[in-house]
Amino acid sequence: MSKALTIIFALIGLLYTLLLYWLGVAANENIVNELLRPTLIQWPLARTVFFLNRPGDSRYEYVETTSDTVTVEVDYYRLTPPAPEIEQWLKDLIQETVGKKVPTREAFTDQELIRLSRLMRDYRAKDSTYLHVVYVPRSRSVPTNSGVVLTSREIFIFKEQINELSENVTVRKILEESTIKHEFGHLLGLEHVEDEDCVMAESVEVLSGWRPERLIPTKFCEESLRKINELRKYSDPESF
Repeated sequence: MSKALTIIFALIGLLYTLLLYWLGVAANENIVNELLRPTLIQWPLARTVFFLNRPGDSRYEYVETTSDTVTVEVDYYRLTPPAPEIEQWLKDLIQETVGKKVPTREAFTDQELIRLSRLMRDYRAKDSTYLHVVYVPRSRSVPTNSGVVLTSREIFIFKEQINELSENVTVRKILEESTIKHEFGHLLGLEHVEDEDCVMAESVEVLSGWRPERLIPTKFCEESLRKINELRKYSDPESF
């Protein structure tokens, strides 16, 4: 490489570094921001190259006409959920301001669930066993499922599928509790049992033809408890 090219690349690199500083770190009132930012934010590539991510930098992305939808994701940390009306608020807000729709995702395939869980996973405690419970409307792979486990540390609960089984709020809560316990049993290596009064009965997981008026199992039967105890004994025989 010639000396001239080296100097040119060095100058380009220096200019780029300075622009990154002026656009990303310096105050909004600096002259570079005032002159260049309004133009640069109009181009997706420029927003990416210069890491333009201040409030208002994506304004053109929201109003561009190549797509008539805005994908919205709402997550919450532990016991701080948003108001139940949040979905409708956001739909109305997007429609009123930029004239677009918020697509509703009702069903997920197994592969989509795994990708979704990775996106939603916040952290894993270093000194603590990890369990991730993910709620989505329903399964596309097995629409009659109320829950499923696809990995070694995650439970997927299909809330809309459970809600359709009964209009009674109490029954829904029992079904949800039963499903969570059933899926956690699978994480412990438990299989389905024939005892319909056991939480590990297959009918808890696959709710096709389920009759909510029946007694919904929420307890592990002796067969399942025996296997759990065997697992615990294997892990720490001195505690038994």
